[in-house]
Amino acid sequence: MRRWFWGLWLVAASSSASTAALAQSPARVAPERYRLENGLDVILEERHDSPRVAVLLRYHVGARDQVEGYTGLAHLTEHLMFSWSRHAPRSMDFLASIGAVESNAVTTLDATEYFEVVHPAMLERTLAFESDRMGFLLDHLGAAQLERERRVVLRERVERAAAWVVPELGRAMLHELYGPSHAYRSMIERAEDIQAISLDNVRWFHQRWYVPSNATLVVVGDFDRALARRWTQRYFGGLARVARPTRESAQWELRSSERRVVAFAPVLYDHVVMVYPTPPLYAQDDAELDLIASALTGHDDARITAALGERRLASAVSARQTSMQLASYFTIRAVANRQVTADQLRVACDEQIERLRTAPIDQRELDELRAVWLLGMRRSNETVLGRASNLSDYSAWSDAADSFDRDVQRYVAVTPASLRRAAVRWLRSERRVVGRVRQGLTTGVLDDSAQPGGAL
Repeated sequence: MRRWFWGLWLVAASSSASTAALAQSPARVAPERYRLENGLDVILEERHDSPRVAVLLRYHVGARDQVEGYTGLAHLTEHLMFSWSRHAPRSMDFLASIGAVESNAVTTLDATEYFEVVHPAMLERTLAFESDRMGFLLDHLGAAQLERERRVVLRERVERAAAWVVPELGRAMLHELYGPSHAYRSMIERAEDIQAISLDNVRWFHQRWYVPSNATLVVVGDFDRALARRWTQRYFGGLARVARPTRESAQWELRSSERRVVAFAPVLYDHVVMVYPTPPLYAQDDAELDLIASALTGHDDARITAALGERRLASAVSARQTSMQLASYFTIRAVANRQVTADQLRVACDEQIERLRTAPIDQRELDELRAVWLLGMRRSNETVLGRASNLSDYSAWSDAADSFDRDVQRYVAVTPASLRRAAVRWLRSERRVVGRVRQGLTTGVLDDSAQPGGAL
């Protein structure tokens, strides 16, 4: 589960039992999971503590499933799903007409999700709408819609790329991290690829991936389960059964030597980004790395945050474990203060990484980190949309309808010893890729690996 972000910092109880209690959600009827004959995976959870219903449709297709040379195809298809379909008007108009709130879509490397929160009286119409764009979107898809959404995707690409400062740097780093044969090699969209996508490309992608056997429908909230089952069968059951498409598997060899890349850009201050390969979502050490990221930069007194702040080296710093189905990565980013270089930041961050080995996280610090994390998990599980999002995530992990308690136990089981083990195993300089952005005229990305300490 990766649906929430850090909120307030608090002093927590010191026992594992008490921190686990923070993640316990209110009692509710267990969700039901079943499949239609055409392969659609359905999860229904009836609860009446809020007069809302969340509908979330997860397609098990993401950026990892794009064809080489067509990065952005998954994202563009997501946008086109908001166009006209056979029986429904343009999606945004329909969603407004039924009073949907929090309606949107998101494409990740592993999945594409569409979701709405509606009044219970609008559930049947929402299910009919989602089935229509699953089965009949292509009937009214034309050049005008494609060009309109292409412009939107290109604009979003620019906005998201700003997080890397120099988009080419992020692409080069992740290419170095995963290698040319890994399914995650095309995670960053290229403008020229988006421009090359045709209607035929979109039709092929939709017909292959947007099929019942490759989707999970989650409904959570104030509804009658018997009616929901009837409507799900009525609107989705008639869609043709198509074999679930196969997906590319991971091919990843961990690096044996550090790679360094550098780019020059018109920035005020140097930036450094360090990326480490880490285990997949829900695998051993994944939970530990979440808590290690929090220990490094998750609050004002966190290790890297405090160290760089005391020495006035950085204006911003963050650490995060980005967990995905096939493989993950751990990122440390920092923006230098005036007259501070990216290499000074890298050295200062490395000192705190080394401290995880020599002065490891003790039980008191672990209990505080875990309490905040579990509180965030509980909060994410309390709203109908947050609950639907969690059930969607768990559907790709487990055959059980709900794995929230199992997820919580991953963090309850963390110990100071397992945190140190994870740091030693995964945060190793010889496996990472280091990227630097330095002040200067814009250039391409340069390989700086041969230079001791990064001479460029």
